[in-house]
Amino acid sequence: MDAKRQKEDCRRGLKAYCRLVIGADGWTGLPNEAPFHFILVGAAAVEPPRALMEQLAEGGRLVVPVGEQGASQVLLEIQRADKETYTKRELMGVSYVPLVR
Repeated sequence: MDAKRQKEDCRRGLKAYCRLVIGADGWTGLPNEAPFHFILVGAAAVEPPRALMEQLAEGGRLVVPVGEQGASQVLLEIQRADKETYTKRELMGVSYVPLVR
């Protein structure tokens, strides 16, 4: 499915809530488009991707499944308080496929 069609489908399905869906390397994010108020990762990372954390605006949130595939994983919410301070909160246990490069 091409990006234009994905964007159209997203708008139809989520109306005004979805601004843009991009298929790219989930480890690096989109540094040229940062900062972001919210980043949702749909695959598990062994550790929260630092590059994504650094792309958050102050007050922004990153929600990412964290843990090894086949092991215990947790859905983690990371909020950026300021340039160097982040708070982390475990939301629930989950089971996701791994985040690939």
